[in-house]
Amino acid sequence: MRPAPFASAPLSSRPRMVLQELRKCIPWLRGASAAEPAGGHLGRLALLSPHLLPDLGFVEDRTAGNPHRTVWRKGALVVSISRDPAAVAPRVDVRRAA
Repeated sequence: MRPAPFASAPLSSRPRMVLQELRKCIPWLRGASAAEPAGGHLGRLALLSPHLLPDLGFVEDRTAGNPHRTVWRKGALVVSISRDPAAVAPRVDVRRAA
């Protein structure tokens, strides 16, 4: 198994290299057609790795969130991660802002 290309890179270039690797895996990041369902990919990314959203240009909207809900915005895209204490798993909602 070959090591990740960013494993031996200097620290200053690692975020850029990680983003390049993500672009290979996530169609909407590499400019795929609008017909592809980007919301599903973005929702999975938000659920599994919410710490990567700022690297992709999303900004946390603290005024729209609360202790059980985190809201991220990038232009017209809104990603909402809800963590209901009674629910088993968090819920992710991806939509375009009106």
